[in-house]
Amino acid sequence: MENKLTDNEIIKAFECCKENRLDKCLECPAGKVYEYCSQKIFDDALDLINRQNAEIERLTLQNNLMTCERALHKIGASDLVLQHRTEAIKEFAKTYKDHIKDFVGMFTDEGFYVSLDAVLNAVDFICERMVGER
Repeated sequence: MENKLTDNEIIKAFECCKENRLDKCLECPAGKVYEYCSQKIFDDALDLINRQNAEIERLTLQNNLMTCERALHKIGASDLVLQHRTEAIKEFAKTYKDHIKDFVGMFTDEGFYVSLDAVLNAVDFICERMVGER
């Protein structure tokens, strides 16, 4: 596996390159090890930029979520949103149970027999995990 320059080494390498002097190459973290140091620096810098962009995107999404949660809490809607989510999950479970009965008693492509009790218990288990009640 190829060793990547650290973030600080990338910055130091660019600082050395901007001087465009051979004596600066001796101080460069990439020049000490790599024959084609500029390609190494560019590759690692691109990786650094991509990692930082991903982190910025993650933090932006996290900040947006926290802003929405604060706004919902401020207007007293957080409990209402949770209640609607819970009701939607329960409604899905009920609808699923009503329609799955058409498939009970069949064999799957893998040769497994589908029993009604197994399916209904699985739905109850998933619903309980998601909302804390059946």
